[in-house]
Amino acid sequence: MSVDFDAQLVKVPSRSVLRFQSSPKGETYLAEQLLRFPYHITRVHRATACSQRADLCLQALGGGLVEGDDIRLAVELGTGTRVKLTNQSATKVHSMRGGRASQKIKLDVNSGAWLEYMPKPLILFPGSDSHNTTRVRMAGNSGAVIVDSFYRFDPSGNGRPPLFFSNTVEVFDINDRLLVRDAMSVSSADFIRPFAQRGLDCQCGIFLLGSAGEASSLKGLRYQTPHADLACTQLPNKAGMCLRGFIAGPHALASVMSNVLALLKKSREIAT
Repeated sequence: MSVDFDAQLVKVPSRSVLRFQSSPKGETYLAEQLLRFPYHITRVHRATACSQRADLCLQALGGGLVEGDDIRLAVELGTGTRVKLTNQSATKVHSMRGGRASQKIKLDVNSGAWLEYMPKPLILFPGSDSHNTTRVRMAGNSGAVIVDSFYRFDPSGNGRPPLFFSNTVEVFDINDRLLVRDAMSVSSADFIRPFAQRGLDCQCGIFLLGSAGEASSLKGLRYQTPHADLACTQLPNKAGMCLRGFIAGPHALASVMSNVLALLKKSREIAT
């Protein structure tokens, strides 16, 4: 194999695809999968024996995001499907030496479908440089709960911050009209300044899109516990709601999501 060919292989991003469909009985199943490194999955799980929702955990064979990674995942939910997609642990974004890592997630939620996309937080190590994008395309009569969270981590305790971090969540309708673009970028200088509440070091955004954002109980909601402080605001173009603020970490995120989903279940029928 030539050196030139090796260089071409290095430039090829990791592209993975998951497609879900609904059976004649209404049960969601994984109809198609194309997984490349670092992703790996096992079989679809069910919350209960009679659940029609497909629960799937994305596992990473690598140790997190490293310099040069260009990871892309496309997930499509067919009409009327119900999917809960998680990962096995928080994702480390490792220190880098002049390069960067990027991660692009595309979520297509077709008519009548329901998606819970709940990855655990990104952990930003000193000197890391990462660019992350989540693009959600929503059809009418669909609903989605999208979790987006991160925090910095300095194992040596010397105060060295991440180099750069950018994060964008975009929401489109079925005609590819942009409804929401929530974008942020943080430099090393920004990380040095305190921008989190003491003890609540993880920034968190929970996007409640389409039918997931229609609950009247969400309007003006302030979610405060010793491990979380979030407030709910309305998204533009009637896209839904966003619950944003600070949490103590992955365990606090799990508790918050359990309570938020319970709140949604009280206000509408969601699949379990």
